[in-house]
Amino acid sequence: MKIFYERKGLQFHVFQGENLTFPSHLHKEIEFVMCLEGELEVSCNEKLEVMKPYDFMLAFPNTVHSYNAASANRFILGIVATDYLPLFKDYFLHEPETPFIKSENTHLFRNYVILLSDEYEKDRNKEIMVGYMHLILAFAVKELVLLSKKQPKYDDILPNLLLYLDDNFKNNLSLEDLASHFGLNSSYLSRLLSTRLNCTFTHYLQELRIEYAKYLLNTSTLSITQIAFESGFSTQRSFNRTFSEIVKIPPREYKAKSTK
Repeated sequence: MKIFYERKGLQFHVFQGENLTFPSHLHKEIEFVMCLEGELEVSCNEKLEVMKPYDFMLAFPNTVHSYNAASANRFILGIVATDYLPLFKDYFLHEPETPFIKSENTHLFRNYVILLSDEYEKDRNKEIMVGYMHLILAFAVKELVLLSKKQPKYDDILPNLLLYLDDNFKNNLSLEDLASHFGLNSSYLSRLLSTRLNCTFTHYLQELRIEYAKYLLNTSTLSITQIAFESGFSTQRSFNRTFSEIVKIPPREYKAKSTK
């Protein structure tokens, strides 16, 4: 999976990859994904869809979404700051009735998604990429039914929790620290994360750290030890063990493959 979790400063990134899996998360940027091959299970704004080739999903800012590889798949995924998209600012004040657009309704803009991905991989001309993004959104929003944002059905603190973890995952952070910061009981918080994210606090924190480590392995010249500490691990041994458990190969092998 050639993607990393939402970080401050992430402005315009587009990736092609295989077998996309990532737990529930959110960020201030919009995110889109188009399935190219196979099937991709996507949850967005409490709606679940098994995406098939040329199906498209658009996650508005601060919308909780997650991915699971229902089968072998290829995809294009983009994360774009709304500052690049001022014409659509008012749209983002709403929420789509469903964020999913079926393949029969993506024929007018699917080629722009592919062209955007190609441009990002080659020249990264910002004007061209922003132009493609405007075309994609212009056609996509015509296929969406936009509604006024609903008031939460409950006191949903999850978005703030996830944004806090995004800001602090490199720190020495415990469930008790998180609970104390939000004035919550740690047992309640543990149940909330387990119910809404389908994983434990520890596993979610590890996922964030490993995704960031993968980004550094792909893009930086830092050593494995430096990356381990930069990603929030206290020892290289724990980093190697966790990385191998989640990615299924050691970090050194992952870095060797990424540089080929």
